[in-house]
Amino acid sequence: MTFMTDGGDTVINLAPASEHIRDGFPITMRITVRRQYVKGLAHHHDDAAKMLDRYLRRIKGFLWHGNRHEGQAFIVQVCAAPNDEGRDS
Repeated sequence: MTFMTDGGDTVINLAPASEHIRDGFPITMRITVRRQYVKGLAHHHDDAAKMLDRYLRRIKGFLWHGNRHEGQAFIVQVCAAPNDEGRDS
């Protein structure tokens, strides 16, 4: 049995042997809040703020449209890249 959850323990405790797919909605809402922080960063570091906003929009887009595997792969790619090259692929 497969459950789509928000990551809370309620469903996991009810059916621990089942597959749990985390709903992307709560995560995308958290990304929305992070984008507000990025707007504040733009007052001090405009280039960094633009880059972070671009990454957050892309991750949110993947999750919002149910592409959680692509979203996760993009997050890993961004975190592993030593510099800005190749991150906008």
